[in-house]
Amino acid sequence: MGIFGTTRTPRVFALPPGCNFAEELVAGLMEKFSSRPPEEMARVELYLNAGRVRKGVVEAFSVRGAFLLPKLQLITNLSKDVRFFRIEPQVSGLRRRLELFRAVSKLLEKDDRFAAQSSAYDLADSLATLMDEMHAEGVSPERIGELDVSQHSAHWAESLKFIDIISQFWRREDAPDNQARQRMVVETLVESWKRSPPSHPIIVAGSTGSRGATRLLMQAVAALPNGAVILPCFDFQLPGTYWQGKADSTTGEDHPQFRFKRFLEFIRCRPNQVKLWREDAQTIPERNQLISLALRPAPVTGQWLTEGPRLTGIAAATKNLTLIEAPHARAEAVAIACRLRQAAESGEKAALVTPDIRLAKQVKAALERWNIQPEDSFNVRLAETLPGRLLLLIASLFGSDPDPLSLISLTRHPLVHSKSHRKEHCVRIDKLERDVRRNLMDADLGRQINRVFPTNKSNDGLPDWCKWLMDNLVQLKSTDNVCLSLFAKIHQEVAESLIIGSKLKNDTKDLWNTFGGSQALALLQELQREGASGGVLDRAAYTHLFSSMAYRKSVQKTDKLNHPNISIWNTVDARMQAPDVVIAGGLNEGVWPNASPVDPWLNRALRGDAGLLMPERLTGLLAHDFQQAVSAPVVVLSRSERRKDEPAVPSRWLIRLTTLLAGIGDHGKVSLAAMRQRGQQLLDLAMQMEEPLEPKKRESRPCPKPPVEQRPKRLSVTNIKTLISNPYEIYARYVLKLNELDPLVPNSYAAVRGTAIHEILQKFVDLVQKDESNCNADNLLAIADSIFAKMPGPPHLKRLWLAQLEIIALKFASEEANRAMAGTPVALEVKGEHLIKEIDFVLSAIVDRVDRLRTGGLAVYDYKSGSIPSLSEVNRRDKQLPLTTKMLNFGAFPNVQETTVMRAAYIGVGKYPQVRTVPMDTFEETWKSFIEMIRSYQNPETGYLSRLNMYQLRYGAAFDHLARYGEWDEAVLPTGVRTSE
Repeated sequence: MGIFGTTRTPRVFALPPGCNFAEELVAGLMEKFSSRPPEEMARVELYLNAGRVRKGVVEAFSVRGAFLLPKLQLITNLSKDVRFFRIEPQVSGLRRRLELFRAVSKLLEKDDRFAAQSSAYDLADSLATLMDEMHAEGVSPERIGELDVSQHSAHWAESLKFIDIISQFWRREDAPDNQARQRMVVETLVESWKRSPPSHPIIVAGSTGSRGATRLLMQAVAALPNGAVILPCFDFQLPGTYWQGKADSTTGEDHPQFRFKRFLEFIRCRPNQVKLWREDAQTIPERNQLISLALRPAPVTGQWLTEGPRLTGIAAATKNLTLIEAPHARAEAVAIACRLRQAAESGEKAALVTPDIRLAKQVKAALERWNIQPEDSFNVRLAETLPGRLLLLIASLFGSDPDPLSLISLTRHPLVHSKSHRKEHCVRIDKLERDVRRNLMDADLGRQINRVFPTNKSNDGLPDWCKWLMDNLVQLKSTDNVCLSLFAKIHQEVAESLIIGSKLKNDTKDLWNTFGGSQALALLQELQREGASGGVLDRAAYTHLFSSMAYRKSVQKTDKLNHPNISIWNTVDARMQAPDVVIAGGLNEGVWPNASPVDPWLNRALRGDAGLLMPERLTGLLAHDFQQAVSAPVVVLSRSERRKDEPAVPSRWLIRLTTLLAGIGDHGKVSLAAMRQRGQQLLDLAMQMEEPLEPKKRESRPCPKPPVEQRPKRLSVTNIKTLISNPYEIYARYVLKLNELDPLVPNSYAAVRGTAIHEILQKFVDLVQKDESNCNADNLLAIADSIFAKMPGPPHLKRLWLAQLEIIALKFASEEANRAMAGTPVALEVKGEHLIKEIDFVLSAIVDRVDRLRTGGLAVYDYKSGSIPSLSEVNRRDKQLPLTTKMLNFGAFPNVQETTVMRAAYIGVGKYPQVRTVPMDTFEETWKSFIEMIRSYQNPETGYLSRLNMYQLRYGAAFDHLARYGEWDEAVLPTGVRTSE
């Protein structure tokens, strides 16, 4: 008789929710082999579903002393088993994806209505995933091709053209992919067992049988004379009506036990034939009964009315249940961290289980204040590591000149020039960046580098550094439309050259010895090996391909100083783990469970017709994870009422549990209130942790009062508007001597365009003065074309500027002809200044244009390439034109002898051209108000207030960061501050 007894039915065992799966599995084995020789245990083949379960099994054996262990194997490693040498080795996943990538690219070249060419690799990866699923479930391409899509939208018929690509690689005996070889191995193994059943025990433990190949293996093992299947977290509390029901994938797929229902039907085993693996398994039966009823499928939720009132032991079931309903994500994270700290202090093993990586990061950050470093199972994407970011920056520069942002980002990367003389490199990049910010990027980067770093002034390795930088940039620029292998080879060479720097040569020792470095190097080397499958690519295709791969490739964390008892797990890694305290975090819809993934190839109906997995399968697995988590000895259920600044909906399973407790009588309501009270205690503790030790002083609005002798004694008319709106900016510029850095990439190049427009108009007016017949739109546009060509800025933007000027050129030329008839320009772009003796202050200005009118007097014009200020804005803040006019009255501009101004106007040359004359009757009052304002700032008690009279509060102001904007209330002004001009 076999170790598992004699029976004609499949041998299926199970363990209930809440038990330590690895511990109970080993304990059951020890009991069954207690009377047998020790070598019998070594003959057992034990197939496990995950590496963590295998680790737990080894630990469970080790604590029992010295034993011969069974042969421990992972189900997922069967495809790599060398014993099945007759089956060709599996092809690498990258090669298969590259082959699919080429085929998809060709289809998209013919018809890009399905997707953009840049998404070719993403579609190939999705096709490879679909192909794996088809192999696992035994669905052939012919079956997909026979699907009736006449009742569906044209999109699905179009997608079948792409799915036809799979048939080119289907069931290739010479190059099977991972899932194809997995199924071949399983089929071969099952066939060999049929011919010659093994006499030694074979066990498959921990799998739900949710994948087709695994289900075949479990079916075969359960039928062996000495075989057994052990299911995890099997709900023995479910009534027979559920197992006998007709629930299909549309009504029951999201139930935690649905996978078991399908598996038992597949192997023709009744639920009552599933035996408990170990009678003494440690669980909380009252909790399991409560959770089982709460998670009943939606069509039979009405059973709550009959079975709910009969539930017993509610107090025992909820005794160690805590419910946190935090007002926001931060409070949830800190409350969880507080509970984890309690566990660390009491010596309990505790774990946060959540699919929400954002919550995991927040909890991890909160634990740092107590120097608790938890074990973290959330892997990092390669693109988020230092080597990954460097490789992405390099990939973006293939076949093109670097823009300022990419150049500085690349050269400032922490790994660049990190092997030697990093400090010298950073000093030079600082100097180059300042020049790029000040003078913008030269079209010829080599010329700009030679201008910034004249090599004849230094012999400290500067020429080598300049050559090193330019050689790498030139190599990247010259690489385009080459084989994928060559792309990857140059990618690696440039990365290594940048890391080594200009001082060392060919020193690649420990070059990739950083977190993620070995994975980055492995990816580049694999691309070089398998690149022939990708063919010839242009730079854009390679950049998209490499970026997609870098964001998919994960890097496992290798922290060695983790706390032995505190862990943060995703739901996959938490399966069948058994800590003392489980915190199920992020229990909101869209998080746990998350939204079902979108399949670009087949909708739900077509998937069902083909026999593929339904999207709700993942929800069912997450429900199974939830049932395992909530069945632990001590459980904290946690959610936040808001997520991403929006109201959040509780998880469907949490709603079911709380609704059931609230509806089964007073004892349920009392238990639910106690759960929430325990959660509130954690939230209160979190609030205390967030409160500062001392009351935070309310920050006052910055209003510095420097000594009078340090205050500016001269300003331009353009700075007067700033002094009225934001005096703090004048203080920062002229007292602290600070200047804002120009952006690496100007947002709109507005300043460049404004300078160009002023130069264009000046040259045009000069041309018209020489001959009035030159006053036409063609001459204006010809001048604009020549000036825009030499100005910095993207070519497409210059074409846009010229097109905008074409719209107003005719109207401007017509108005200019009228101005030429009315007067003669006597000053164009002339600088001037005026000493105001009564306050010992110098006011300066650049007047755009002054005309001497034929009727006598002067007309002063101010060109505006943007919007023209309204009259109310002129009266309140924008004093440039009134003050410039008064300076003309005082004779402040050379070559302008006459001082009587008869007209002041704005000439708009922006999107909406117009001429706006400003009434001059208030200019005298404006001058007096200006004198009074300057005199007030010569009073030591007057401060330079931040954001005194801003045009709109939402607009950012210069030096807001220095003024700690956001830390003080804008509605409160310091005593005695001027509130208007």
